[in-house]
Amino acid sequence: MLRRQFAQLDANPPCPARVAFATCRIRDGVRQTMTLASDAVEPARRRVLVAGCALLALFIVVGAFAMPALIRGSYHDGQGVSVLRAHMPGRDALSADHYVDAWLTRLLSSTLGFGLALTAFAAVTTPWFYQRFVRGPGPRELATVRIVVASILLVNTLWEDLASTSLLPRGFIHPMGVVGFLYHLPGFGWLAGNGPALRVFQLVVTLLLAMAALGYRARLSVPLAAITAVVMGGLLRQYCHFFHAMLVPLLLLCVLSFSPCADALSWDAHVGRTRSADSYAPYAWFRFAAFALIALSYSAAGTSKLQNGGLMWWSGNNLKSYVLADALANRHFQSGLGLKLANVPAVYFAPLGLLSVLGETSFVAVLVSTWARRVIPAVMLGMHVGIFLLQNILFPDMMVILVALFVVPSVLEALHARRLRTQSEEETLQSPAENWAGQSGWLACGIALFVAFLFCWGMLRFEYYPLSAFQMYAGHKTSSIILYDRVLAIHRSGREHRARMERGAWALADGRWRDNLGLAFNPATRSVFQEYLDAIAPMLSADTPADPIVGFAVEHWEWDYDRQPASAHPGRRLERVEFRVSSRSAGSQSSVLEGRRPT
Repeated sequence: MLRRQFAQLDANPPCPARVAFATCRIRDGVRQTMTLASDAVEPARRRVLVAGCALLALFIVVGAFAMPALIRGSYHDGQGVSVLRAHMPGRDALSADHYVDAWLTRLLSSTLGFGLALTAFAAVTTPWFYQRFVRGPGPRELATVRIVVASILLVNTLWEDLASTSLLPRGFIHPMGVVGFLYHLPGFGWLAGNGPALRVFQLVVTLLLAMAALGYRARLSVPLAAITAVVMGGLLRQYCHFFHAMLVPLLLLCVLSFSPCADALSWDAHVGRTRSADSYAPYAWFRFAAFALIALSYSAAGTSKLQNGGLMWWSGNNLKSYVLADALANRHFQSGLGLKLANVPAVYFAPLGLLSVLGETSFVAVLVSTWARRVIPAVMLGMHVGIFLLQNILFPDMMVILVALFVVPSVLEALHARRLRTQSEEETLQSPAENWAGQSGWLACGIALFVAFLFCWGMLRFEYYPLSAFQMYAGHKTSSIILYDRVLAIHRSGREHRARMERGAWALADGRWRDNLGLAFNPATRSVFQEYLDAIAPMLSADTPADPIVGFAVEHWEWDYDRQPASAHPGRRLERVEFRVSSRSAGSQSSVLEGRRPT
């Protein structure tokens, strides 16, 4: 019936009055179709809600009564559940009641999150929610998400040097989520330690991401690009820590693997390899899923600050400590602006912290509010710029996503509001009819479960690559004392200067190598750090062959910014550990290191 009305409208261009009348007729038909479809989906929706409520009740009972007893029973060595003891560090200084209280606090927040997730599922799986907040985007909007995400990952893959991880000590490796299971596959351990093989693997990832961005054979290239990019990201992270840069684009590409994201703006669409859509519902729902992933990532970052750092996380002392500590860290980008704020009173940092945590926690509003989509992403973009200038931390992936998917569309919509409204009315008459029964209803249930899962994961604060609760800067510092480390290169002439460690192994660029500095101060692991220094010394000495590097010094410093003046290296040195580079090891590695030399 709806297609017949579309055909009649195309054959006889209507006057404005007939357009309004026909639009109402079509919308009534869509609502009638969606109502009938809702009856078809409703039994499955109810079963999911009942099962979710039952799981929530079971979780509350077990968490409130059984878990405290298990925690107390597992507190002492050799008793209870060993897995629980692994999550209770510092038992020598902390009592069992401390861990019970920590668990009950997490139980409360998790129960609240689970309840909100069930409420969100009940709301999202209604035809009204689809009509009000999801309906509208078509294949071009979803294809834009694919192009932006794949292009971000492509540029980052070209910037990384996966092969340089073969030079790093195996002692640096620690489990990294799903990548840890791959070591059980035959040959994966060889791949992870072989430089030429890693270079070929990175080339494969690059080609697959380029194909995904172009939409060439997208049904195959997009999933393969997502899988290989996740593996490459895990191989990089296992040598340092679970860093969050490029994590959201990775997850977005995984979501797009299940979507018809190449039905427009792609090579497949250009050559007619895609099929015409009977409904715009899949495009709208998958774009909603992509935006929900972005929004929940920001919201998880904000709520983790309030959960871990308390409701006063945004206090001026806390944020000032983070800014000054990052300004002193050995990061790839050094602006020097952060240290200039050392004498600024802490009270002036509080508005920045409050704006940051409010913007992150409220980002989820972009899913249901046009006003929020215009304002909050712009605020978050300004936050990222401030983080880069003051803390030397760059999130290029999130900045590009905010600009390309939120800020620019909002500006264009504001500038051409009337024209876009006219186009929207025409698309109401010309776009394929919504098919809630065939696709949208069941797809809504799947997307709603996905959103509820992400929400619960963030509230539970789990970290398991590639999933994260985005617990960044979630602590609360009450002291004005900052601890930081320095690494100095010692030349044959006796000259010392800051060592650019990222030049030795580009896989640990952007300050990732700092996570392994603790090995230098522990006598039991000092040999592992020595192996790392022996491997990178020839690369760092390449610019000064007449005065090569013969050793390194790792220093641990303390600075009380309230009592001691700011300088290039403020505070006092607490510890200094010197390493001498093994000439034999350096010589054996020199031929391997004559590859890519980042500058």
